[in-house]
Amino acid sequence: MTAISGKRTPRAPDGIRRTDNRMRLTPVALALLSFLIVAHIISALALRLGFGDKYAVGVALERALDASDTTALFVGTSRIKYGLDPILFDAAVRRRGYRMTSYNMGVPALSFVEMEYLIHEYFAKRPCCVKYVFLEPDMVQEASLREPNSVRSILFFNASNALENFIYILQENETLPPPISKWIFVKYVLIPFFRHYTNAGIFQSFLDDTHDNFRAQTTLNGYISLAASHDRLSQKFDADASLRGQYDAMLSELAAPYSGARISNKEFARFLELMDYIRSKGAQPIVLRPPQFIYALYSAAVVDRIHATCSDAFPVLDFGSPANNKELYDPQNRVDYDHLNYEAAERFTQMVAHRFAKLLDAGQGAVATQTSACIRRHDDLY
Repeated sequence: MTAISGKRTPRAPDGIRRTDNRMRLTPVALALLSFLIVAHIISALALRLGFGDKYAVGVALERALDASDTTALFVGTSRIKYGLDPILFDAAVRRRGYRMTSYNMGVPALSFVEMEYLIHEYFAKRPCCVKYVFLEPDMVQEASLREPNSVRSILFFNASNALENFIYILQENETLPPPISKWIFVKYVLIPFFRHYTNAGIFQSFLDDTHDNFRAQTTLNGYISLAASHDRLSQKFDADASLRGQYDAMLSELAAPYSGARISNKEFARFLELMDYIRSKGAQPIVLRPPQFIYALYSAAVVDRIHATCSDAFPVLDFGSPANNKELYDPQNRVDYDHLNYEAAERFTQMVAHRFAKLLDAGQGAVATQTSACIRRHDDLY
């Protein structure tokens, strides 16, 4: 029987133990680094093979940057993308004595965080010489969030964008129907964030993604004409009278006084900060509310809060009132609930140009510094 010694086994000096731990960690670190390098190579290869062609945000930014002579920029959802013709706008403004070269950087279902990203990236890469930025006040679109496995979400949700979107989720007062908990939205951010850096299932996502090839679309200064579409919203109403009743009920709701409560203080403060950023780049922000139908009350809430608290900060071109813009809400002038047909889009463009020229005539198009003052008056928003 072996006697048990009462002596302790000598411990290795601290320096040796630390060296030993580092040696154990080195293979792990090398494996992780190798994985990220390979993932980056795969991502670059996928983009060269056309993976980014379905990335609406990236394609819109790339094309806008290629138009180096832009002096006026339109940013918004598909209501802007298919409803505002920059070439026609420039011609209408020129007839009033003002020269302008405008570009339509609209993106279907553009979320507010994507809008922030587009504007910051645009000015970071092309700080000169945009003088006016027309911004649609839609703060509730969630295209990237609602489709976490889409190409758009995977390419958009890097660490910075994922964090900004996560913060925005917590700042929202309301989310769009169908209702989804904030924690489900968090999951929707984390899924594409993980796939952004690991490329897990990246090629399957490309094959499964049914969105258009945006790079193959023909645009005129970013504008996509719906001239080829012969659809009319009135045709749907002719087939189902109940739909017309629902449409009229919504128009009546839009005619009622707006409530700013749908947009939280923190959301509105973030909107003002974006306006202030545009000003800091030497451009005049102009809020452009198109004749919106779907989720229109949220954009109406933004405009209501502007009029209530910041009416002197920046111009607002508001086409959201059915009573004041009857032809734009006529079902015969729409291809669906939320988009104007080609003829109505031309009319809308001319109306925007006319109101903008009146601002210039009145000297209200000059870059001012009132947005910052507006934010300072509302420091309690955060």
